[in-house]
Amino acid sequence: MTSWSRGLFIPVILLLLIAFFQNCEVVSLNSFSSGGSSNSDQLNSSISGGNGGGYDGKIGNSFYHFVPSFQCLNQKAQFYSKIIVEGQTTSFIDQSSCEKQASEISTKDLQFSLYDSTLVGYRNELFLYSSSETAPDQNTYVEIWCFDQSDLQREVVFKYNSQTKISSGVLYQKGTPAESLGQLSRYVTNTTAIFKGNNSELIIDKNIKDSQSLFLTKLQISETTKQSKTLQLSCRLGGYLDATIWPAKNRGNGSEIIFTKNKDIAFQIQSNSKDNNYFSNHIVQINLENSESKALTNKSVGHYGVKKIKLSSDEKYLLYLSDRPDHPFVFNLYALSLKDNLVTQLSQNIERFEQSVFDYKILLNSEFVFYTDTSYFDPITATYQLTLKKVSLSGDHPVETISDHTTHFAPGQRIIIPSYGSHFFNKTTETAFPTIENTLYYFQISDKIVMSYDLWKYDLRTMKKTLLFQSTPDKMITISSLLFPHSEVNQLFLVVYNSLYQAQVISINNQGMSQFVSSTLLATTFNQVTNQWLALNDYNSFSQFGSMSVYDKNLNLVKEISFTHALSINSSSQNIFFINSQEKLMSYELLLNTEKALCPELDFIKNFTVTNTNEIYFLRYFQNETQIFIMNSNQTCKLVNKIPMKFKTDGTLTLSSSKNSLILNVGSFLSNSPAEAIIWIPLNGLSPVRIDTSETPANWWSGFFNRQSNKIYYFGYDRNFSESALFQWQLPL
Repeated sequence: MTSWSRGLFIPVILLLLIAFFQNCEVVSLNSFSSGGSSNSDQLNSSISGGNGGGYDGKIGNSFYHFVPSFQCLNQKAQFYSKIIVEGQTTSFIDQSSCEKQASEISTKDLQFSLYDSTLVGYRNELFLYSSSETAPDQNTYVEIWCFDQSDLQREVVFKYNSQTKISSGVLYQKGTPAESLGQLSRYVTNTTAIFKGNNSELIIDKNIKDSQSLFLTKLQISETTKQSKTLQLSCRLGGYLDATIWPAKNRGNGSEIIFTKNKDIAFQIQSNSKDNNYFSNHIVQINLENSESKALTNKSVGHYGVKKIKLSSDEKYLLYLSDRPDHPFVFNLYALSLKDNLVTQLSQNIERFEQSVFDYKILLNSEFVFYTDTSYFDPITATYQLTLKKVSLSGDHPVETISDHTTHFAPGQRIIIPSYGSHFFNKTTETAFPTIENTLYYFQISDKIVMSYDLWKYDLRTMKKTLLFQSTPDKMITISSLLFPHSEVNQLFLVVYNSLYQAQVISINNQGMSQFVSSTLLATTFNQVTNQWLALNDYNSFSQFGSMSVYDKNLNLVKEISFTHALSINSSSQNIFFINSQEKLMSYELLLNTEKALCPELDFIKNFTVTNTNEIYFLRYFQNETQIFIMNSNQTCKLVNKIPMKFKTDGTLTLSSSKNSLILNVGSFLSNSPAEAIIWIPLNGLSPVRIDTSETPANWWSGFFNRQSNKIYYFGYDRNFSESALFQWQLPL
């Protein structure tokens, strides 16, 4: 070649290269190719194979693995990982540990789509093209990208539109137009993602993977009523279904756990050894906002550790029972200051196993703690008996004996009128009676009637105890009797039994005057606005039917309400909301004594929760799905989400403080009872998710939102360590 021809050849090559790169085009993130040919032909020259093939286009694109809710240092992070394609060498930037780690990988280890140049696969991760390091603000995004195992030129892509709440799928094959799989419903759990359409079904089991850790699944497509085809696929998950956001994290194994009032801090008894579930344990404080934890007690405290942890009413002290290394099984009462971590022994020093502290109670807004131990020795029976004592959390902690007879604290179960979002059947746990200050009710064994108790009251203001009710043969108190005090009207309710152990409920005022109320009564509360008693008569958690009575101040019956599934009292509107026997949502107005149906066109309603602005979120079973509705303040009903399945049992609904999502605790009817499943239901169009761990617990307690409404916590059972654990699930918002 002559010198002049070489000089001409170089500019011509440069012009051709410039023209080539000016015509390069990146497919939009939100677009599907209407037919497989155009996009395939464009990329065929630069992509080979699709499974370890080359990438000769050298367009220099950056592809990102965006993970919903991915955080670093409690702040939303930009991306999980990133790859920059540059010829045969690709830069890989891993930020999954919140520290950017860069390395070089071979472009041959990448997998490129033949039909959408915005998709790249590396390992089991799905990467999307983006012009910035921040996840694009879009309504439609790729969730599933699959390859046919028998034909790598056949691909399946599923996308989800969060505005229209529609998931759609497309099947691509070389040389044929793209085949739409139509609109599909979906249901997501920790281990599965189920997509169902009119003519197609895709079920991904996270536990079934191929040699490259891709999810193995089958896509069934019905071509006619009698013919169908099945494709064996290897899939990657992205976006909202990203496998990295599915499992709930274990925040600590242990036995007991309690929470602060606003549920931003948890205190848990954790074992020191995975091989020893109970002995040699200690108390750990867990911050539910940033997930940080720290030990509050020494791991060597006691010989058999700690038990029965409780918070003082002002949440300044953590109380617990513990033995000493030199006196195993001899439990004393201790108070740990959460300010300076100092530990104080509150109970009188006990050195014999028979004299251990048995139980204790903390009164609302009080510095006093009542506890029972077996320090009193009865010379007649030659046995140690339960003794009731009082001790102060401040000062020198003097101990005073209240009763040296066998004594038990009154259970104190009662209804709480919720301000909003709380289920009717909540139970008090940490204080005997949350509305009664400076007063302790307790049962003391009767001197007159065998195997029965008398009811006593101790007033902290006067430091005096008063006998309120003495057992007689026709009115005996057993240890299972329930007490429902109401300081507003100086009234309480007590379950008593006759000699045939037939129950009846009586009311008692402060003068000891009693009055028959009902033969069955579970809980009561007094409405000071309407001057009415609201009494829950019975409720069967299996049949889910119950009844409630409304009495006037003098206990005259005003209204009898029969309900099923759920009932709630709204104190701001003075309404009782309930589901009737026809499974319709009803409202009873206490002030007007009127009843009406809400959203009367809807039936098969199973549960609901009420806000302080009289919005109601409720579940409805319709055909083969669970629908979630909202009824706003003007009583207009709107469908906001649905789950493509029904559950065998109902449960409770909890609304987040941000009002952007709900928790459905399936099969749980009390705030501290087991749940069969915990379902997160977003109200922004995303699909509901069943919350599990990588190792599904045998059972778990009801889930709840943290204060910021960006995490869900629940207490469950960890199969790995054969003990309970606190689990945390980050909301993928």
